[in-house]
Amino acid sequence: MKWSVIILLFLSFGWFFRIANINERLEGAYEAYFKNDNIQAFDHLEYLTDSLTFQEDGLELNKAHTQFKLGSAMLLQGGQTTDDSTTTITMGSALELYNSLWVSDDKQLKSIAYNQAGVITFKTKSINGEGAVDEEILATAIDYFKMALIEDPENEDARYNYEILKKYTEYPEKLMEVARKLVRQRHYAEAYGLLANKVQSDPRFVKHQEFFKRLTDIIKIEKEAP
Repeated sequence: MKWSVIILLFLSFGWFFRIANINERLEGAYEAYFKNDNIQAFDHLEYLTDSLTFQEDGLELNKAHTQFKLGSAMLLQGGQTTDDSTTTITMGSALELYNSLWVSDDKQLKSIAYNQAGVITFKTKSINGEGAVDEEILATAIDYFKMALIEDPENEDARYNYEILKKYTEYPEKLMEVARKLVRQRHYAEAYGLLANKVQSDPRFVKHQEFFKRLTDIIKIEKEAP
């Protein structure tokens, strides 16, 4: 009987200690996060989920947010551009954490995770390509934003990101439609003026360089014609 009492007391104290530890870590993570001490916030959250086995989707989301904020801060500071850079690794870690939430039953939380995955995917063009635009990356980011809206149509951040990125990707082709129309009307100089700065400075127009070269040749021939 005495052993039972001792065991029960031990279990009670163990349970009480664990709850106190969880609350302490939660408070520490909260304070660190809002002080922008994301490394400390992540340490608290990781201890909660890994050492204390305190599992909640909300904690995983906050872990992802802290990694994302760390990676974003590195980008603002001119993060490295190599594939194995700290910036790339940090953003990759955040993406994995967001990915893990896609099995959640909470549709709003899943929507947030999809939206953030889209943001990270788009940002990878700045990490790995020094600003270059990869059509596959853009298409993937758009798909993430679309999934975010499917999970939660009220997610205005996802809607804004989706619409902006759609316009961003569609702009080159719309401008090319105008340029082709001008060429059909033999307004070569106007078409050239419309595209000149874009083709030379905007990576989205890389695939239209051959069209621009032919247009340049036509204008040169016209100028040299007697």
